[in-house]
Amino acid sequence: DQMANQSTNCFVVMGHTSNWEWAGLRAGMQQGLHMAAVYKPQSNTKIDRFLKKTRRRFGTEMVAMSEVPRFLAKKESPWCLTFIADQNPPKETAHWVDFFGTKTAFFSGWSRLAVRMKVPVLLAVPKDSGPWNRCMDFSLIYNGTEALPPEELTARFAHALETQIRARPEAWLWSHKRWKHVYTP
Repeated sequence: DQMANQSTNCFVVMGHTSNWEWAGLRAGMQQGLHMAAVYKPQSNTKIDRFLKKTRRRFGTEMVAMSEVPRFLAKKESPWCLTFIADQNPPKETAHWVDFFGTKTAFFSGWSRLAVRMKVPVLLAVPKDSGPWNRCMDFSLIYNGTEALPPEELTARFAHALETQIRARPEAWLWSHKRWKHVYTP
């Protein structure tokens, strides 16, 4: 709401926690910000079309990973771009962060864009507040003005996500091959 009221562009980052799909659907109902979510296109075109249609149902635009720079170049303010940032990147482009006591690969494209474009970054934390009642807490992890390397922003996200997972381990998607790459210096 604060970003929308100030007509400020922003990024939202979150992990595969609770019902991240619900969060994306709800985000499209936000007034005052053009909501978009980054996704990785599926190899099966029928499944890809189905997922895009379902995810766009309430107004969130879906942006393929490869189209993010083009999206950012053409969009007028205010917009909010959401990243599920705990996915496993290709080993060659990964930023390695200590995560649960081991060097873990993280995508860092979103953090490089945020620092270069001076875009504030919010961490989204889904909360269950009773049966059929969900809410989302947001905290600012980058204000868009501080001087820091993108790797530090990626590390902030990883450490916040680890704290979130330790608090509610049952809410994280443990089966998505988070540690399939091994760190080799």
